[in-house]
Amino acid sequence: MAVWVRGSAQTAKYLFTHGNPTNTAPLFIIQTGQAAANNAKLDVIIRNDGNTALLNHVVSSNVVFNGDWHHIAWVDNGGSVRLYIDGVQDAANFNYTPSGTFTFHNTVIGSLIRTTVSTGAIFNGQMDDIAVFERALTQAEVQQVMNSSIATGYAKACLMKRITNPL
Repeated sequence: MAVWVRGSAQTAKYLFTHGNPTNTAPLFIIQTGQAAANNAKLDVIIRNDGNTALLNHVVSSNVVFNGDWHHIAWVDNGGSVRLYIDGVQDAANFNYTPSGTFTFHNTVIGSLIRTTVSTGAIFNGQMDDIAVFERALTQAEVQQVMNSSIATGYAKACLMKRITNPL
């Protein structure tokens, strides 16, 4: 997943989520930090259908929400994860061991839908060039998407979904 994002520090506001409208699990959430101490950073949660937490509020090392535009790329290759912020790999460890089943039905930008629609945790900011890829990108590809948008040849070949200017 790759996205340009701009917003100020805010606590537990959703940027990108996968969920299930009939259950509270599984979950995949990329959000602003869960607590005031880290609300200028990214926070990630991954839970399977059994509600087993594979990642539980792992927070980026780098600040993302400071009012400036930042490019975020989440690259997950079977639990081996790299988070890139502005084309540079973040130092935080987001690796996990995949286990269980994931029955996702919804992908949502800026909010979360599971048994209810989240209206209190909507991201307050801007997003652009949102893309979900069907394979893990290399760092060079992440930088190319960041510098040239997602209209590059390889990006067209591996792009599953594209939402531009959703706000």
